[in-house]
Order: sequence, then structure tokens, then C-alpha cells
Amino acid sequence: MSNEKQRFTIRATASRLEKGLLAVPQEFTDWFPGEKGQIQVVFDDEEKTKTLTFHSYDPIVKENRIFGLGQWMSKRGVREGYLISITLEDPNKRLYRIALDRYVQERVRICFGGPPYDCTTRPWPPLLNQKRNERAQEQLRTIRHPP
Repeated sequence: MSNEKQRFTIRATASRLEKGLLAVPQEFTDWFPGEKGQIQVVFDDEEKTKTLTFHSYDPIVKENRIFGLGQWMSKRGVREGYLISITLEDPNKRLYRIALDRYVQERVRICFGGPPYDCTTRPWPPLLNQKRNERAQEQLRTIRHPP
């Protein structure tokens, strides 16, 4: 049995950026609640969860939607055409990770060096936050106690 988490990627559109929402394609409907409700979301490489509103398929708008993303989109500078990945972290807790691929790739490149990390085809780097914290602690030790 694989421990790899389910993930899909969508492209940001101008109309949804204006409204601060994401549309979930129909083929991923079963990953989400069957009715309008709250879901827990973790953004990018963060650990803190935020409660957002999910609207299941509506025949009038003809899509599933995740609302409450305007602040995150502004903070990350999301533009039309950017790729955004949605990962099902824990289906029992309705926990999802929403990540701007460009942002995460740049963070991993900075933390680990080398070429951008392809988050669409490879799993999240293990212990990303722990590695970043270890590097920061090492830099602080070097500054406080030079060799």
C-alpha cells in the first residue's frame, strides 16, 4: 500500500483570482465533502491550518469551489496561469494542502540548493521545515560563536 498522498494541479484563472476562490474539477469531487461545509487547509510549506468554506457541485455555477483564498493569493502574488497544487493530506479530518508551485519550488531551492523542485511529479520534501530550522540554528551558532 502506498503512502503517497493524492494531489492534483490546477491553473489559476483571472475570474477566480478576483473572487479569491479555486474551482475544483469534477473528477476530484469525491476527495471533498458532499455538501457545503468547512474544510481545513494548510498553505504551501506551512504547518498552521486555516478553516475555509467548500461548496460542493452547484448545477448553476457548474463547479465545486473553495472560498476564502483572497488573502493567500495576494500574499503570494498569484497571477493568472500560475499552477496551484491541492493535496489531500487527511481525508478523515478534511485536511488539504494548497500550494503555489512556484513558491514551493523556490523555497526548496533556497533551503536545499540546486534546481527548482518539481512538486507536481515528486512528493513533498521530507522534513522541509525541520531542515530549514536546522540550517537557521546552525547559522545562528556560527554568527554567535565563530570558529
